[in-house]
Amino acid sequence: QAFGPGDMLICYTDGLIECESPTGEEYGEKRLRNAIRQAGDQGPTQMRDTLMAGAAQFYGNAPRKDDITLVVAQLA
Repeated sequence: QAFGPGDMLICYTDGLIECESPTGEEYGEKRLRNAIRQAGDQGPTQMRDTLMAGAAQFYGNAPRKDDITLVVAQLA
């Protein structure tokens, strides 16, 4: 399936989905996909901020084992 105008491209490193909550649970791809769906039709900047805020809430004060990179782009 090809990308078209208005489609979002979301790229992330494993540090985002493999980071753990204070109880040791990984954030995971399923949780990220659900967060993307819930963010709906936000623009790329809002989508990035929403996804990072949700992940940060999940991680809490647990130490990070890896860096986190998230890029959200919308095709024109």
